[in-house]
Amino acid sequence: MRDNNPEYLSENKRGALSMVYQLIHDQSSSGVRDNLVETDGDYNKVTIADMTPDGGKKISNTQFKVGRAIKPDHLPTRLKRDHKRSDPLEDYMPAAKGASYVSTAFKALVEQFEPGVHQFFEMAVKSGKRDAGIVYYFVVTNRIDALDHAACVPPIGPNDRLYTPNYDPDDKIVFSKSQIGSAHIWSEKRELGIFMTDAFHDALFANGLTGAKDSVHFEETP
Repeated sequence: MRDNNPEYLSENKRGALSMVYQLIHDQSSSGVRDNLVETDGDYNKVTIADMTPDGGKKISNTQFKVGRAIKPDHLPTRLKRDHKRSDPLEDYMPAAKGASYVSTAFKALVEQFEPGVHQFFEMAVKSGKRDAGIVYYFVVTNRIDALDHAACVPPIGPNDRLYTPNYDPDDKIVFSKSQIGSAHIWSEKRELGIFMTDAFHDALFANGLTGAKDSVHFEETP
């Protein structure tokens, strides 16, 4: 499977008029990566509520970033930092099954843009014996076929489950504003990853929320 990161696209795509970015974790820090480990529950027993195939990327209980809600049974409620540390938790952190742990501030921003749409499960975090705060297990529940199939290079064919690049400078992912509709954060049905509008992207960084990497942006058609 190819890397779930749009940076395989040529850098010259940054100049295109766009309102779509990928929402990705910043894993470039030179420090020790903060990793949260569950101390109760069992992610391997958690399942997606609706596994119905829809012609897009595979829906599987191994990944909770496919845009489908999960059943809360067996979810952890308590986590610990795998290294004892006193620095604050980031606002957006990698989590089990391809989901994310997010702060109260990140959750509030998502709810401001899309109230009641996505799933947030509260979990208490310890660092050694000290309370380190609260995070939420964040599951994106918008699953959208938002790509402009004909405008993508190479184009997406009628029987293609995913956009498949040629891995050359002409590769181009193009989104359709009309197909995005009112969504601001979504799992792209025919592309690997979680995406966001420029409105959410700009608010995310304007609010100084940490843990997300400023990614390349993508062209969009009406």
